[in-house]
Amino acid sequence: MNGGAAGNSGGIDRPNWNPSFTGNLYPRTVAQWFNPNAFALETAGYLGNAGRNSLFGPGLSELDFALRKNTAIRSLGEAGNLEFRAEAFDLFNHPNFSVPNNIVFSSSATPLATAGQITSTAGSSRQLQFSLRLEF
Repeated sequence: MNGGAAGNSGGIDRPNWNPSFTGNLYPRTVAQWFNPNAFALETAGYLGNAGRNSLFGPGLSELDFALRKNTAIRSLGEAGNLEFRAEAFDLFNHPNFSVPNNIVFSSSATPLATAGQITSTAGSSRQLQFSLRLEF
């Protein structure tokens, strides 16, 4: 969790785990990837007991695919060749979400309404490209 209190380990704050939390830490929805109620505000000037990198964001899934077909064209000489190439990037057009908002508290002990929300995607959508190359 990036907080930003100056003088606190280079601007990095870590909250405490909420000992009274009894729910699902990872609802895994775009509106709430992690439950911010699982955390409590740490004492000013101290790092909380939540470990560094203790939360995981959504994974990245992408399949790139290419096809190539070479056809000899002897009328252009011995090296005459026509190459057709088709390439697909993110072939299945799988949505990849960026990391959730990791700022849980601003100044009050109540979690922010935007904590744990995913507001954008990572990467690009499906892209197709075709090429034709003539060698002689």
